[in-house]
Amino acid sequence: MGTIRQDVNYPTMNITPGILAKDENDCKTKLQLAELKNERFHLDALDNTLVHGSCWADPNIIGTWKELPEIEIHLMVTHPARHATIWKTRVPTLKNVIIPAEAIRDPQRMCEKLKLMGLTVTIAINPKTPVEAFNDMKGCADELLIMGVEPGASGQPFLGEVILAKIMRARALFPNLSICVDGGVNTKSIQAIANAGATRAIATSAIWKSASPLEELQRLESML
Repeated sequence: MGTIRQDVNYPTMNITPGILAKDENDCKTKLQLAELKNERFHLDALDNTLVHGSCWADPNIIGTWKELPEIEIHLMVTHPARHATIWKTRVPTLKNVIIPAEAIRDPQRMCEKLKLMGLTVTIAINPKTPVEAFNDMKGCADELLIMGVEPGASGQPFLGEVILAKIMRARALFPNLSICVDGGVNTKSIQAIANAGATRAIATSAIWKSASPLEELQRLESML
């Protein structure tokens, strides 16, 4: 898939299982899947406001479940910082919050607020948002997430060259930053994503469409 850089050796990329839940049962079944119990999970929260699409993600219910794994939440909603406060209050295992760059007015203030709550902060950019939009946030965010598809639905095909170019651009601009890719991550795209300079990827439909989510996760990791 496209031209990839072979002259640079990046750290081995980590893969995080993602969940875009249809309902409460779907979310709970995946979060508590025994074979993935040692993994951190990436949860999507969409309410059809910031982006087109919705899913189930209720921190008031999730926070009551026993033996929760570590969680990060991608808040594709309006006023994401307000939602982050609720999630941190309700879900004790929440470690990282992902905020869309398109929804941020004062990145420095927002990051400081979230970090005071004990959270790390990832800033996400949509496919049409230039990498340079992250410049004002690089001093306070812990990670940049590049969407590999238009946000809103799981199972979309990776957008290919334009996203690989963005990853390489981000790596050139921010050489020491953790760079994550979310959307379209599967066995066809994973090597190109890693070789472009990403250090983490979110795999959602690729894992859950498999008869064995653990085996699919291991298959993706083996390709790195």
